Amino acid sequence: MTEAKALALSAVWACIDIKSDVYANMPYSVFRKTKGGKGREEASDHPLCYLLNTRANSYTNAFDFQKAKLVQLLKNGNSYVIPKRDEYYQITALYLVANPNEVTVKEYEDDLYYTYKGNTYRSDEILHYKWFSLDGRIGVNPIVQHKETLGLGLAALFFGADVLGNGAIQPGVLTTEKSLTPEQASSLGGSFASLYGGGLGDKKNIPLLHSGLEYKSHILEPDKAQFLGTKNHIVEEVCRIFNVPPSIVHHHIQSNYNSSEHQDLTFLKYSLAPMLRRVELEDKCKLLTEEEVREGDLYFKHNVNAILRPDYEKRTEGLSKLVNSGIIDRNEARAKEEMDWKEGLDEHLTPVNTMPASVQVDYYQAKIDALKTKGNEPENRDTV
Repeated sequence: MTEAKALALSAVWACIDIKSDVYANMPYSVFRKTKGGKGREEASDHPLCYLLNTRANSYTNAFDFQKAKLVQLLKNGNSYVIPKRDEYYQITALYLVANPNEVTVKEYEDDLYYTYKGNTYRSDEILHYKWFSLDGRIGVNPIVQHKETLGLGLAALFFGADVLGNGAIQPGVLTTEKSLTPEQASSLGGSFASLYGGGLGDKKNIPLLHSGLEYKSHILEPDKAQFLGTKNHIVEEVCRIFNVPPSIVHHHIQSNYNSSEHQDLTFLKYSLAPMLRRVELEDKCKLLTEEEVREGDLYFKHNVNAILRPDYEKRTEGLSKLVNSGIIDRNEARAKEEMDWKEGLDEHLTPVNTMPASVQVDYYQAKIDALKTKGNEPENRDTV
């Protein structure tokens, strides 16, 4: 089982393509903690922001780079990125290793050394993203690990091709009670195939058997082989291997809109989220300088809200609650909808029926005192 053969299965292609597309489409950047760790802002002045958001190197934009990185990770179990640094040890470009199988990993004196095309790198000089790992050093190749399951899928694919490829005649034998010489049998078989055989695009004739000839097919019928059931089973198995809900790859058997929406959340929680965390930590450990890591103010973060964006009605309802609760101002809400900033909308709104718990006692005590004072005041009566 090779990667090329595995990608011939549409389910494998879809799982890798969709998962890598969603990942690459997710905003990813460097953030800086502010206000003593209580706030945060995008570190737009950091050189890594440009590499992660715009262009990874001179010939690859950020989207294609992130997608290729995850494609390598999903089909090989490992993905390697080599940062290029200048004389000041600042990272100026990120280069993806085209074939992870060409990288060899060896352990020496409590460190890992990576050899690629004659060059050797220490573990802190190369980014190594692993999917499923047995020892924490190198990832397991999912295609090799599940070659029997994928082989069953290829067998079903070839079976369908054999059944449909020769549309006029399915594999079988001609039988007769008459005695034929080898020359007669060979001539009969050749003439029968030339007249009635051919692929789906060829002109077909209706077989006409004579002289006591009978045709018996020896191929297993598709319905008896449970062909469609096997294909559906393979799709579910591939989705299980790549940890992708079937509806994500447009396999909607026993699925409806509500369950598909729930599967989208499941896809993020159980499939993408662990991978995002793995990438963020690897980048933090190896892309930042030792001083930046010790300070702890910089970190990497994927914006998962980009794939959890609900429909317009639910989105505006959520923004309205945030604005009315004083959590964000109206211009911040407009920015989330890609709307222009407007004068006078920067002030936070304060709910009149809620208050901090720390002032509740004083607030209600003041109201009680006001009522008592009002009750003790003499009533003003009109005199006649």
